[in-house]
Amino acid sequence: MIPTERNHLKSRTLNHAVLLRFTYITDAHKFDTELVGYFIMGLKQGKALDIDGLSAEHLHPTLSVILAKLFNLMMSSTFVL
Repeated sequence: MIPTERNHLKSRTLNHAVLLRFTYITDAHKFDTELVGYFIMGLKQGKALDIDGLSAEHLHPTLSVILAKLFNLMMSSTFVL
């Protein structure tokens, strides 16, 4: 991935956090599977488990579809566990 694309995705992610706090959610603010999949693929393999016992190997790229839907649902309901 070229650096300009990486910077675009990073700024897009940060804009989600800032803009959604003060505006209504539109299609421009929604998470898509490409964005979530990009971050899943960027996780380092072979690292220690987290507090829930998950590692990068547990997160298959096809999980990005489910996670994107979950993130959008959480943002539209403004409820996060």
